[in-house]
Amino acid sequence: MGDAYRSKSTFDADLFCSVAGHKMTICRSEGNKGDDIGVVNSLPAIEVRNAHKSFGSKIHVLQNLNLKVETGSIYSLLGSSGCGKTTVLSCIVGLQKLDRGHINVFGEPPGSGCGVPGPQVGYMPQEISLYNEFSIEESLNYYGRLYGMSSANMKDSMESILRLLELPCASRRICTLSGGQRRRVSFAIAVIHRPPLLILDEPTVGVDPLLRESIWSFLRQLVSMQRTSVLITTHYIQEANYSTTIGVMRSGRLLVEASPQDLMAQFKLPLLEQIVLTLCQNDAKSTPEQCHKNLKRVGMNSSCEDIENPKEHHVSLQKYTRGINYYSNIFSIGGGKSMTLKDGMGFARKCDKESNSKSSCDSSLQDIGKNRGDADLCCRDAVSSINRIKALTIKNFVVLLRSVPSVHFVVPAIQIVLICLAIGPDPKKLGFGVINEEMIANGFPTDAPCVPNPGCGVALSCRYLSMLPNESLHLKSYTNVSDALEDIRMGTIWGYLQFPKNFSAYLIDRGGNPAFALDETYDGSRITFEMDMSNQQIGHNLKRIFIEAFYTFIVQVTLDCNLNPRQVELPLNFKTPIYGSDGTSFSEFLAPSVFLGLLFFFPLCSSGIAYISEKKSGTLFRSLVAGVTTGEIMVAFLISQIAVLMTQSGLAFLILNVVFKIPILGSVPLGLSLAVLVGVGGMSMGFLISVICQEEIQAVLLAIGFFFPNFLLAGMVWPIQGMPIVLQYIAYLL
Repeated sequence: MGDAYRSKSTFDADLFCSVAGHKMTICRSEGNKGDDIGVVNSLPAIEVRNAHKSFGSKIHVLQNLNLKVETGSIYSLLGSSGCGKTTVLSCIVGLQKLDRGHINVFGEPPGSGCGVPGPQVGYMPQEISLYNEFSIEESLNYYGRLYGMSSANMKDSMESILRLLELPCASRRICTLSGGQRRRVSFAIAVIHRPPLLILDEPTVGVDPLLRESIWSFLRQLVSMQRTSVLITTHYIQEANYSTTIGVMRSGRLLVEASPQDLMAQFKLPLLEQIVLTLCQNDAKSTPEQCHKNLKRVGMNSSCEDIENPKEHHVSLQKYTRGINYYSNIFSIGGGKSMTLKDGMGFARKCDKESNSKSSCDSSLQDIGKNRGDADLCCRDAVSSINRIKALTIKNFVVLLRSVPSVHFVVPAIQIVLICLAIGPDPKKLGFGVINEEMIANGFPTDAPCVPNPGCGVALSCRYLSMLPNESLHLKSYTNVSDALEDIRMGTIWGYLQFPKNFSAYLIDRGGNPAFALDETYDGSRITFEMDMSNQQIGHNLKRIFIEAFYTFIVQVTLDCNLNPRQVELPLNFKTPIYGSDGTSFSEFLAPSVFLGLLFFFPLCSSGIAYISEKKSGTLFRSLVAGVTTGEIMVAFLISQIAVLMTQSGLAFLILNVVFKIPILGSVPLGLSLAVLVGVGGMSMGFLISVICQEEIQAVLLAIGFFFPNFLLAGMVWPIQGMPIVLQYIAYLL
């Protein structure tokens, strides 16, 4: 492997390490210092054979790909964007499955139950894939728990990594870090648990040259001192000089797989960019027969089937051509000369010579590697699963409390308060006109107060008006109907009532001699109403007020006239209600429905948005690579959501009962349990929506579109019995 992998520390002659149940022997040649370390092991770290992967019927991402990463080596996978590099990595770590072909990681297929996905692999995606709400320390602790590390080892590894990568204070939030610092944190997460395999998807993209050199130096020392296997993809072709093996991908195929030295010797070119460009040019011009000939010449282990349209190859070729000068500038040294493989190795040796024999870097690497076996390689046991669920639950609470906690706790309570204040109470101070012809006929002016007199048959119109509730009505006197109608059209009043002349006398005559009463008597004792019924709620509320007031009025009149009040009772007897009460307000009826609706809607949106956000940021897939299962994610979400729902339900019960005096009948614990179950139903629907949708706005729109029909069909606003028969059956099914 050359000087790039020289180690400053010594290894025992026979050191055995168990990886995924297989024995790996690390040996060295004679001597104590400066000896190259080799790996005697027939089992490669990664082996991909005849891999095919397509998305749909036309997009062929991988086409008969063959790839091998030897244990204890650095394998650089080069290729333009869209050639399939990230797809290969996703299949290797178990996030995706091949359509055809085989992948083995340390001799076992990914997802076979031990190690990968899990603590045997350290994965750094191309995206930053970090939780902005976390601090650096919390990020490392979170993934350390997922990997099964103990607290003591996490602390030791964290201190070493922070010192090695020159990260800022561990308490700094991720959202306050620069792009380069975030990328270093992402890299630290991949190596925190000392995995035997590192898979890094373009870790150096978008970082400055010094940081890029630091990352590569760290990788070289990991391989040299710990025998770590590294598979790395990169856009910067020249930096692949530091690799043991280079693979060049194009259109889902591997054009070549060889060491940098072999490639330079084969093509007689000093720069890898020139070699890659030559390979791409040859591939773009090749027919299938020529391609097989070229592959045989350079020792390539893939195939030439399904060669794409030459125009598509020309587009990809232009991408490489445009990048040649840029890559060369990045790796240029004094005098404009580009850094070759030998230059790169010399630069690394120069740095090593300038460092102390026991540098902080070596010390940190030894600290990182001294307890590699601490992370549970076989990570499917119940205890490890519980630890992962615990880590996921803590993460959910931290993200929840540091994002916008008011959305989950304060906003639902505010909505319940607003609903109870705005919906349900009877309307107040409704304007209503009065045309009292009885008072006008007796010579009283319109603006004179209508004072009720005690006794039988005296100023009964004034007595009825006195029975009307002042808090609900604001009465305005009129002398004629036309003025009242004009104010109704102007929206000043909601209607008017009219007393006929001699109203009191006709009413007494009607009650005292009903058998001999004439039509004139009935008409003269009738109060006429004309109303604006554009608002049904207000109109029906006014009718209720006038009817209840008249019943109270007529009973009082019969008592004053020494008549039996049962004479005026309706021959209908309503007993005490079995459930509910006659005095139930609309607020009491509506509050439970709205409360349950909110408990369903908020988990519906929050769980869907949270899951989609984790998918988009890459944190979800990174957790899956760490060994987390979908079931564990669901359980963790369920635990955190139940805690939130219990808090919301308890706060809502307190507001409804204490503040608005809405009685809670029955068992309070049972009520809380049912409310939580409604929220769990909303959360489950949110997860279903998150599988369908790719964007948060799509999830919210779909949640709203699902929630309102469900809310209406549940009979929360209007009785189910009033719906068409088909909707009734749908409502019962829901």
